[in-house]
Amino acid sequence: MKPIVDKDQIEQYIPQRAPMIMIDKLVRIEEDKVTTSFVIDSHNILVKDNLFSSMGLIENMAQTAAMASGHYFISRGESVKKGFIGSVKNFVASKWPSVGEEIYTTIREVQEVMNIKIIEAEVFLDENCIASCELKIFILEDDV
Repeated sequence: MKPIVDKDQIEQYIPQRAPMIMIDKLVRIEEDKVTTSFVIDSHNILVKDNLFSSMGLIENMAQTAAMASGHYFISRGESVKKGFIGSVKNFVASKWPSVGEEIYTTIREVQEVMNIKIIEAEVFLDENCIASCELKIFILEDDV
């Protein structure tokens, strides 16, 4: 499957910059969900003992949500807005991916009220869901 946005274009769509980029590609975008992929690299700052940490998984989920938002704004000729995680609810992980493995992360927006989005996120490895949570994300209106 050819990515919609590849690694060389990621920074146009999300506010994060190296070394904090935790997605490689926008793989699929549909009306109700977005999927990204990420290959775990040994030099990633959220890798410990060759495993991608819980914080890495959560950041990957949040960046997938940022990619969805960035794609939305860019497709309308607007600038990408920054946001931040307000809360993480019901985080569950059954496996931490190893260096060299590729994860696929899918997010679905559950609710949006003013500048707050509630997102359901799931991370997959070899078609098995290995982590999930609900994120509350605050979108900043002004360039802060």
